[in-house]
Amino acid sequence: MLVSLDTQCSVWRGTLKKLVLMLLVLVASNATAYTEEAKDPLKKLETLAERGHAESAFLLGSIYYNGDGVVVNFPLALKWLRKAADANHAGAQFLLGLMYAEGHGVRRNLDTTVKWFDKATRKQVRHN
Repeated sequence: MLVSLDTQCSVWRGTLKKLVLMLLVLVASNATAYTEEAKDPLKKLETLAERGHAESAFLLGSIYYNGDGVVVNFPLALKWLRKAADANHAGAQFLLGLMYAEGHGVRRNLDTTVKWFDKATRKQVRHN
């Protein structure tokens, strides 16, 4: 019994469509799971940062500045980096200087850039 070429192509097209749909569902569910997993550690970091843990505030600021697992959010980056920088975190001071140098989320300001870079390097010089 011979099956026409049109019938075979139709069957393969249907199978291929089902396979593509299954892959899309799998990818979408994985992306949703990743997003949910990412929220939990961010909440933990946020809780620690709100309690004054400078390293947690720096990490949050860096995450929002770079868009690591989240959408880039310069206002949140600025909030957390300032909190860490005010607690003398050199990395946060440097990244704040970079934000002011490049105008990311703030108006470019050379004086403020120099102020934050100076604080960051002075802290490093004292510890070395």
